[in-house]
Amino acid sequence: MDFEFVPHIGQADDAEKDIKGDCCETVDNLLNSDKGEGGFRLGSCYFDMEKLPYPAPRKKYGKRFSYSDFYKHPKREHITEIPVKSLPLSVRSLNGLNKAKICTLKELLSTPIETIQAIPGLGRKSLDEIIEVRGKYLHTLPLYDYILTDKRAAQKTTYYFLRKIGVIPQPITTAKENDCIAARVNEIVEDLGADFCLSVFDDLQSAKRLYHAVREISAQASCLSCAETIAELIGRLNKKIQNAATLPLAEAYCRARCLCEEKRELLTQLLGTCATVTDISQKRFYLCDIAYGLIMDFLGWLSFDIDELGIRLINRAVNKKRYLLSILDMHSRGLTLEAIGCKASVSRERVRQCEAYAVKRLNAADEKPYFMDLVSAILKGEQCITDEDFLSVFRFKGKEILLYLFKLAELDNYEYDKELGMFTREPISLKKAELKKQFAGLPAFLLNKEWPDEINRIAKANGIPYKLAEKAGLAVFKKQKKYYAKRSVTLKDVYERILLDHYPNGIKLYEPEAYARIRELAQKTFGDIKLPQNNRALDARIADVAVLWDRGTYIHPSYIKLDKELMAKIDNYIRNMPRTAISYAELFSIFRDELAAKTNITNRYALQGAIKHTLKDKYYSIKDVISKSPVAKLDFEIDEFVKKHGIVTKAKLMEEFKGLRDSAIFQIINRCPEIISVSNARYIHASALNLKEDDYRIKDLIKKHIRISPLSSKQLMNILLVSDKDFLQRNNITDHYKLYGILSYMFRDEFYFSRPFIAQKGEKSLKGRRC
Repeated sequence: MDFEFVPHIGQADDAEKDIKGDCCETVDNLLNSDKGEGGFRLGSCYFDMEKLPYPAPRKKYGKRFSYSDFYKHPKREHITEIPVKSLPLSVRSLNGLNKAKICTLKELLSTPIETIQAIPGLGRKSLDEIIEVRGKYLHTLPLYDYILTDKRAAQKTTYYFLRKIGVIPQPITTAKENDCIAARVNEIVEDLGADFCLSVFDDLQSAKRLYHAVREISAQASCLSCAETIAELIGRLNKKIQNAATLPLAEAYCRARCLCEEKRELLTQLLGTCATVTDISQKRFYLCDIAYGLIMDFLGWLSFDIDELGIRLINRAVNKKRYLLSILDMHSRGLTLEAIGCKASVSRERVRQCEAYAVKRLNAADEKPYFMDLVSAILKGEQCITDEDFLSVFRFKGKEILLYLFKLAELDNYEYDKELGMFTREPISLKKAELKKQFAGLPAFLLNKEWPDEINRIAKANGIPYKLAEKAGLAVFKKQKKYYAKRSVTLKDVYERILLDHYPNGIKLYEPEAYARIRELAQKTFGDIKLPQNNRALDARIADVAVLWDRGTYIHPSYIKLDKELMAKIDNYIRNMPRTAISYAELFSIFRDELAAKTNITNRYALQGAIKHTLKDKYYSIKDVISKSPVAKLDFEIDEFVKKHGIVTKAKLMEEFKGLRDSAIFQIINRCPEIISVSNARYIHASALNLKEDDYRIKDLIKKHIRISPLSSKQLMNILLVSDKDFLQRNNITDHYKLYGILSYMFRDEFYFSRPFIAQKGEKSLKGRRC
C-alpha cells in the first residue's frame, strides 16, 4: 500500500513529532544534538510522544471523544474501535463517512486518502475537516494499527526527515498539497530504497555530516540559481530603471503594492546597501527565503517603461478629449489664458474649468501617488527636482504637458514651489523667508569659487539639500562670468566690483581716460547698465566706496594692508593729544617708520584714507586735518600756538606742526587775521601789540600821503619817527617790515596793502614801483 500522510491542515507544523532510531536519537539530535524523552518503538524506529499537540474538541457537537482523552486512555490499542460518530466532525462529514461504510476510527485510519476524496456528496470544507481529524489520530496511534511494512516505515521516516530539513514547506493548507507531498515522498523511497531511508537512523553521525554537506551544496546551488534569475530580470529592465536609485523605487513599490510595515522594513533593509537596481545582483538570496520572493516581485514590478507611464497619465487626465489636450499644451508653453481662449475659441473661465477637470482626473490616477518617487529614483534619488530635471527623465513628445499637470496636482510626498521652480520633498514655504534673509545678508558679489562654500554653509545651517539652497540663492543672485551678483545690484555695488576686479593699485580720478574705462568695464561686466554721464557724480560715488590712496587716487579697501595694533595706537595718540586738531601730514611723519614696517601705507593721503576707513565717524576730517571737534581747524591750532608764544619763527612752527610745508604754513597764516608777519619767517600775534585809540589816527596821515601815489612802509617809518615815536616804541617797531605787518593788521579794510607799499583801495597794480 502506498504511503499517504494527512497533516494538520491550516495548523502548526506536524514535524514537531520526532522520529528516533535505536539509540533513541531524534531528528533534532541529527540537527541540534538534543534528546527527547517518552514515546513508543516499532522495529528500529522510535516515535516521540511528548511534543504532540492536542487541540481541544469542538464543543458545538456536545460531549465527544477528545484528543487528550485518546492520549490518556489506558488501553490505546483498543481505542481504534470507537465509532466515527464520536469524533469531532460535522453532520455532513459524518453522513458522508456513513455512506462509505466507514464506521470506526480504525476504518477511517486504514482507508486510503484517495477513497475518502472519492466519497460522493462531500464538499471541500468537509473533506478538509475529515483529513484534519484523521491526521491528528494517525500520529498518536501505535504504528502496528496502520503501518504494515518496512516500506511504510521508510516512507513515514522520510517524510519527517524532509520536513525537518525544510525540503517540504510548512504548514500544509490543502488536501491537494498533501497529495503532492505524499507522491514526492513515495518517489524518494522508490529511488533510494526503503533500506537506505531506514539506515539513516542507524548511523546518525554520518547522516548529520551528510545532511550538512548536502545542505551547503543545496544552498550554493540555490544562491547561484537566484543570482542568475535576478541578473536575467535586471537585464530585461529599462536602462533608466537599471541605473535608478533603489530606495525611492522601493518606496514607490510599497505604495503601489500597499505593503505592510513589516515587509516595508524588510525591503528597505535588503536594498539599504544597493545604490542602484543593478547592485541588487550582487546580493545573496536563497530559493526558500521570503526575501527572495519579495525581491523577485519588486523586480517584476519594475518592468514598466517610464515614458509609457507618463503618456498613460496624460491620457487619463485628458480622457480622450483632443481640445483639452490642446489647451494643456498651449498652457504648458506659457500662453496666457486670454491667448489660449482666443485660439481655442472659449472663454478664460472655460480654460480654467478644463484645467481643473484634467487635474482632478490626474489626482485620481492609481500611479500618481508614487510617480514622483519614480522620477526621483531615475534622477539618482534627487529630492529637489527642477523643471529641467523632470523633463530630462522623459523622451516622448508632450512631456511639458505632464510637467504642467504635476505642478498643479495634489502630491502626497512632494510639493511644487513656483518661485523656486522645483519640486521639493519637504515643504520649503516656511524656510523661504529665512533663506532670503540669509542670502540678502551676503556681499553683493561672490566669486565663483566662493559660491559653493556659501551655499554649502547655508544648506547645512538650515538642514536642506545643497540643490535647494542653491536654487534659493539664485532667486537673489544672478550668475555672471566670474562671479555671482545680486539681482538688485546698486551703482555703488557696480563701482566696488570694478575696483576690486580691475584696479588692484587704485584708480586715478579726474582724468578723462579713467571715466571712459570705467564705463567700458561696467558695460562689459553688467550688460546694459546706465552710469551717470556727469564725471563729478562718478567721482563722488567712487570716493564713497573706495579709500583715498594718493593724491586723486582711490583703491578698494580689500587691497589695504593694515595692522590693528598700530591703528589702535594712532587712535590713542589722537584721542590723548593736547591739541584739538592735527594734520595728516604731521600724523604720517610721526608714525612713518611703523607704517612702513607693518602696512602698505606710503604717504599721508593713504594714511588719511585708512583712518577714515577704520576709525570712521570717531573724528572729524576737514580737508587735510583730523579734528576732535567739528569746528576745530589747523588754523585755530596755529593761531593759538602763536598767541601763546607771542612771537614765533617759521622753523618753530614747522617743528611744532611736523609734516607741514612752507607753502602750507604760509597759506594758513594768510587765513589767520590775528597773526602778523613782522619780518621774513617771523610772526607775532595781534594780542601781543600795545595799541591805543589814538594810534588809529595814523590812518589820516596815511591818507594824506597816498593821495598822489602809493606810500612804502620805509617812507612811512621815517614819517612816524617824527610824528608818532611813542607808537613805535610801545610796539617795539624797529624796522619797516614790522611796521608794514602791524599797519596791515590795523587798516586792512581801509587801504590796499602789497608789501612794501600801501595804497588807496582800488589800486590796480603796484608792481615795478620803487620804495
